[in-house]
This record gives sequence, structure tokens and C-alpha cells, in this order.
Amino acid sequence: MIHLDPPLTLLITLSVGLGEVLNFTAYMFAPASLVTPLGALSVIVAAILSSKFLNERLNLLGKLGCFLCIIGSTIIVLHSPKETEITDLEVLIDKARDMTFVSYVLFIIALSIFIACYLGPKAGHKNVVI
Repeated sequence: MIHLDPPLTLLITLSVGLGEVLNFTAYMFAPASLVTPLGALSVIVAAILSSKFLNERLNLLGKLGCFLCIIGSTIIVLHSPKETEITDLEVLIDKARDMTFVSYVLFIIALSIFIACYLGPKAGHKNVVI
């Protein structure tokens, strides 16, 4: 296990958080069928950077998986459906106030709190999914 000093850990955590915020923001400007495959490429970048900087070995199946992910993402991006662009802030605010979106956000927040406060302490150390 690699031990990092606290300032570097904080910097890494903030950069990952910023990346996720920017990834989420991309959903406002492009269709999900375009953003999701491109966001998934971060796993490929992490695999390549870990093999370079952490001297981890990427075996044949790992390389094949990275190659197939890149090919699949390219095919999805090239054939993604075209959606209407949001050009007005009023339209974006109306979409953010839509009851379906608000209920989805509230559900995700409630589920996250439930997992963090109830399931995490109870079974988080035994189950990797939690």
C-alpha cells in the first residue's frame, strides 16, 4: 500500500471531486449517450497511468479490455443520437425544477444518507459493494 502525505491526498481528492462535478456538468450540454462513454474512458486512463507511474503490470486481458472499451466508446460516440441543445438558461432552470428530476435527486440523496449512516457502519467492512 502506498502512503501519501495529507496535502497530496487532499489535492488528489479535490481533483477527483472536481472531475466528477465537471463530468456531471457535461450532462447539461450533451446527451447522456455521448457523455457516459467518454466518462468511462477515465478507467482506461487510470489503468494506463497506473502501469506507467506505479509500475503495475497490465496483462493481456487488461490490454484487450482497454482496447475493447476504446473501440466501444468510439462506436457509441459516432452513432449517438442528436438531441436538442439547451441554449437558454430559462429552459435549463425549468428542467431542473421538473418534478421527475427533483424526485430523482431527493431519492439519490436519501439513498446515499441511508447507505452512509445505516448500511455502511453495519456491513461496510464486510461487503465491498456497500
